[in-house]
Amino acid sequence: VVAEHMALHQALVVAVGSPRLERLYASLAAETRLGLVRLRAVYADREVLVAEHRDLLDAIGNGSPEEARRAMAAHLDHGWGE
Repeated sequence: VVAEHMALHQALVVAVGSPRLERLYASLAAETRLGLVRLRAVYADREVLVAEHRDLLDAIGNGSPEEARRAMAAHLDHGWGE
């Protein structure tokens, strides 16, 4: 699940089309992986995480920039738990 999650993050970064952002993300990827490993306890049900990502991708692909920002903020707010 962590590998799939990392692949989604990488795809989002690549989709932006900024080599500078890709370099920045590459330097943060190890820290991101550690965070995602921690999320296994928060997202005990993998389908909840999948649904959140699906909603996020739909907002990015079909919605306004503001809708995409709201979806991203909601996803980030949910993830870390207590």
